[in-house]
Amino acid sequence: MTPTVGRIVHYQSFGTPGGEYLPEPRAAIITTVTSAGGHKVGLAVLNPSGLFFNDAVPFSETPKPGHWNWPPRGHVAIQGDTVSIIGGNPVHSVKGLVGHARPPLGVPGSIPAVFPNAEVH
Repeated sequence: MTPTVGRIVHYQSFGTPGGEYLPEPRAAIITTVTSAGGHKVGLAVLNPSGLFFNDAVPFSETPKPGHWNWPPRGHVAIQGDTVSIIGGNPVHSVKGLVGHARPPLGVPGSIPAVFPNAEVH
């Protein structure tokens, strides 16, 4: 994938030196692409205590403190009349979705709004 302004990525925090807080992924938005090939980007990092802006953040294929990476991607599993989105925490399942027509592109709203008879678990 090619990083572009506005894409959502993960920024791996450093944690604290004493280990009170471990490094963990934070949602971030690419604000600038600062190197050819997108290996370094500027980020607006969404932290629980507020926004953090960082320029020239290097890319890492796997999570590494002080680097950005692409969020893990899930896949869809269909079993009977239940659709599950797997690959994140938690697993999201929607019962009663199979067999319904696909919503038109650009329809706002969540699955329950588009499929009012679906049960979200």
